[in-house]
Amino acid sequence: MSAGTQTVKTKATPTIIRAATPEDADSCGRIFYDAFESIATRHNHPVEAGSPEFTRFLVGQMLQNDGYAGLVAERGGEVLGSAFIDERSIIAGIGPVSVDPGAQDAGVGRALMEAALERERSRQAAGVRLVQTAYHYRSLALYLKLGFAVRETLSVVAGAPPEQSFPGLSVRVAAPDDVAGCGELCTRVHGHERNGELRDAIARAARAWSSGPVESAAMRQGSATAGTPWRRPTKTCRPCCLRQRHSWDLGCSCPRATPSFCAGACSRACRSCSSPR
Repeated sequence: MSAGTQTVKTKATPTIIRAATPEDADSCGRIFYDAFESIATRHNHPVEAGSPEFTRFLVGQMLQNDGYAGLVAERGGEVLGSAFIDERSIIAGIGPVSVDPGAQDAGVGRALMEAALERERSRQAAGVRLVQTAYHYRSLALYLKLGFAVRETLSVVAGAPPEQSFPGLSVRVAAPDDVAGCGELCTRVHGHERNGELRDAIARAARAWSSGPVESAAMRQGSATAGTPWRRPTKTCRPCCLRQRHSWDLGCSCPRATPSFCAGACSRACRSCSSPR
């Protein structure tokens, strides 16, 4: 994981945007939970991030994974927020992005987002996606100002799956040999593969990750990756979307501020962006 260092001014004190390190895990995990707990409580919704222990665990996992880049906003030696970028596909995924509740509304979130987008421009990523909590209109306004466009709703379905079987179809645990076939399927449906995520899901299947391809006698027909409980909807591989559900809404957007980087590049890479806006 590597990222550059930038200095921006938020209010009167310079804020440094730098690469996250393993030593930042405790601070970033705490802020991650506090930020989402604060906004959820304000809107009388469940806390999406679950618990401080979970956010600390997830931050640690991302910091250890070379497929993620982490950015930290720091002022006077104090960590104010962080942003993580999933770079395991040609479509980068930003999130989670979190700012300490006591440091919000001071430009920290914007500085983190601008640094993240600049990094992906320099990497020549084909596009960028993110999932946004739709009842948090301040963050939505920021993403729109940065050039993101709402693409589509995503749904999170909770509960135990029904015990049903269908003739000619079976579900089994995915294996490394399934990655290529699942990648081809994802490309046909969404216009790009997500093999890096699938490999990680398979590698971690014994822990919190799970995946399973659906097979027929003739051909591989589908696959699903559940990943961590953090914003991994079962049926969403699309790079650019906005998801909403009945009481708490989540969304995802695609940036289009710079045609060559955003809408234009993304429209060439993925079918869900086939109509530049």
